[in-house]
Amino acid sequence: MCNVELKRRGKGKTCARQAGHSGQHESATSLVNRRATIRELRRQYRAARTPEQHEADKASAREYNKTYHPRADIKQRRREHHLTNAYGITLEDYDALLATQGGVCVICHNGTDEPLHVDHDHTTGKVRGLLCSNCNTGIGLLKDDPVRLRAAADYLEEKS
Repeated sequence: MCNVELKRRGKGKTCARQAGHSGQHESATSLVNRRATIRELRRQYRAARTPEQHEADKASAREYNKTYHPRADIKQRRREHHLTNAYGITLEDYDALLATQGGVCVICHNGTDEPLHVDHDHTTGKVRGLLCSNCNTGIGLLKDDPVRLRAAADYLEEKS
């Protein structure tokens, strides 16, 4: 076992490499130089490629990702995970609530291409409904306080 102490965040650590290790460790300076060399080689490689080659590489990478890393499935699982962990509802509960509201925001009654936000009581965690981004942001900025919301509505009616 190597007895060289490695300095990491001011604490001495012993190298844990097994037998046969030369005991020589790369200095921080040489590591920085090696990384700079790698960056330069990558830059030169990209500069030597024609735009057609670059587009072909991108198309190949897209095809690979479609085959082996389907994004739609990942997005779907992330959404289900978020709904369950943040609000305690399933995607089926969300869809049922959306159908109950007619597919529109419960406040302004406008539909959007984006998914509606789950509005919930921050103290109890109870889901109140689904809101568009603007309505969700508006009531959030007014701290979900009905008194502030009424005061804002009164102000708008008075000044309009």
